[in-house]
Amino acid sequence: MALAEALRAAAPAVEITWIGTAQGIEAELVADAGYKFKTIKVIGLQRSLSLKSLKSIAQMGLAALRAWVWLRKNKPAVVVGMGGYVSLPFMLAARGRYPMVILEQNSVPGLANRVAGRWAKLIAATYEESRGHFSYPKKVIITGNPVRRAVLNIDRNKALQRLSLSADKRTILIFGGSRGARRINQAAVGIYPIIRKQNNIQIIHITGKQEFERTTSLLDEFQAGTVKVDYHLYPYIKEIWLAYAAADLIVGRAGATTLAEITAAGLPAILIPYPYATDNHQLKNATVLKRAGAAEIVLDNQINSALLWEKISDIIFHEDRLNTMSQASLKAGRPAAAERIAELILEAAED
Repeated sequence: MALAEALRAAAPAVEITWIGTAQGIEAELVADAGYKFKTIKVIGLQRSLSLKSLKSIAQMGLAALRAWVWLRKNKPAVVVGMGGYVSLPFMLAARGRYPMVILEQNSVPGLANRVAGRWAKLIAATYEESRGHFSYPKKVIITGNPVRRAVLNIDRNKALQRLSLSADKRTILIFGGSRGARRINQAAVGIYPIIRKQNNIQIIHITGKQEFERTTSLLDEFQAGTVKVDYHLYPYIKEIWLAYAAADLIVGRAGATTLAEITAAGLPAILIPYPYATDNHQLKNATVLKRAGAAEIVLDNQINSALLWEKISDIIFHEDRLNTMSQASLKAGRPAAAERIAELILEAAED
C-alpha cells in the first residue's frame, strides 16, 4: 500500500494492478483503496515430498500459465514481486519478457524471492544482511521497507483524542500482527493484576480478530475491584498509525513491515519474534534493531507475564532510556523507502 501511494504520487497516470489471493487481507484493503485487484489461486510450496507438495507444485504451474496469459494480454511495463508464494507464478511467467523488481523485506529472503532474484532487474532490500542470500548480490540495493504516509504524518494529540487516551500517561502498545499471537495476548493480559493500580500508564492491546473473544474473557476475570490503569482492548485497529502516534513503547512481533513502521515513527520496542517464521527471519530482523539500541528481544518460548512486565518497567519508567531507544529507532528507520523504490521501479519500466 505504501509503495502504491508513492508510485501514484511520482507518476499520477500510472496504472496499478494488484495480484493476491481472495482469502488474504489484501482483498479487502486493496478494494477500499481503489486499486484494480486480480485474484490468483495458489498454495505455498512444501519443504518435503508429500501429496500436498505435489498438489502445490501442480497448482503453482497452473497459476504460472494463467499469469502468462494475463501478462500477454495486459503487457505491463514492469512486474513487482513482494515475496511470498503468491508472487512466484507471475515472476516465473514474467522472466525474460518483462522488467522485474523484487522487494525483500526481511533479513533472510524467502524461497520465492531467492528463485525470482535470478531474473530480476534489481532487488530492493531492507537489510544489508539479506544481500549474501541472493545468487546475484550486485543486484541488491538497500532501500528500506516502504512505510505508509499516514505513519509518517502522525499527530500525537489527535491520536490520543481519537483513542480516548490521556496525554498525561505513558502509553504501551501491544500487538501480535493481524491474526494476533496467543502467547503475547496471554502474557499481556496476565500483567493486569500487577499493574491494576498504576495510574501513570495506559495500554492499547490489539489482540487480532481471532483472539479477541478469548482475550476479552481472560481480561474480564481480572477486572474487578479498584482499578486505576487504563487498559484498552481492540480486535484490530485499521488506522494503526493512530496507535503508533499515541505509543511510547511497542510490544510485538518482528515482522518487516512492523519494524519499518515503528522505526519510521521512532518508537522503542520489546520484540517477541514469531518462532516459526521461515529461516527464523523475525529473530534476525529483531537482532538488527537490538544491535542498533532500539529494541529488546524476548523469545516466544520464554515470554510470560512477569518477564514481560519486568522488560516494560525497565524502559517505560526511565525517561533517559526511553529517549535513547527512541533516537536509535529513528536512526534505524528509512522513512523515504517508498519514494526510493518507486523511483527505481519507474526507471526499470522505462528501460
